[in-house]
Amino acid sequence: MIYLIDDSDLKAYNAEFALGQDYSHVLTVVHNADKLKDIWDSLQKADCILVHRTFDGSNETSQRIAELTNDGEKIPYVVFSGGDNENAVFNGQVIDGLKKSVFYDRLKFFLDHFISNGEIDLRILAYGNNYKKNQIQKYALNILKIVSGKTGVVAATDLAQIASCPDFKEFISASNPALGYSYDELLEYIEDNPTNFESFKSNINNIVTSFSQYGTNIYHWK
Repeated sequence: MIYLIDDSDLKAYNAEFALGQDYSHVLTVVHNADKLKDIWDSLQKADCILVHRTFDGSNETSQRIAELTNDGEKIPYVVFSGGDNENAVFNGQVIDGLKKSVFYDRLKFFLDHFISNGEIDLRILAYGNNYKKNQIQKYALNILKIVSGKTGVVAATDLAQIASCPDFKEFISASNPALGYSYDELLEYIEDNPTNFESFKSNINNIVTSFSQYGTNIYHWK
């Protein structure tokens, strides 16, 4: 269960969906201190806790949440506030200081992902629903810079240069399982099978297109 601890008017943030039946099986909304007291023990088993920094007029609750979660080591959590900004501090388990309007703009995507995949992905709240597409585009740009202007077959020296780019490994990892090869398997495949640069670039561009259109990769490396 995800717990949203906020005494704000959700209607003001177009977030009334959080109170609806579609999310009641994964989200508990806590509007006041009395309800928080009633469910405090349940927070020990939370999948994630989302807390307004100044809930009930002070920072006490957000500080208690940090202690309860052992600063995110036991339970991932998010602290948001109207006075914060879009570029919050994010360490993988904790988002500290996300602007409230941005938080609510992204909340539905975060909840939908949890329902569909059964996992907490704080990157959706930290970077937005399109963070995967943006990351893939960045990785691809750095990979294509290495092979820019090259033609013919990818030689061993070319492959070594490509493999030296950390973004290539990240790109391959993000493109699975549809890609069909792990990072090491793909390097072996390219080494053992004559691959020209045109085909290599085409595979990279197809994957970028897939993330742009579908939010994930649907292409097998050819």
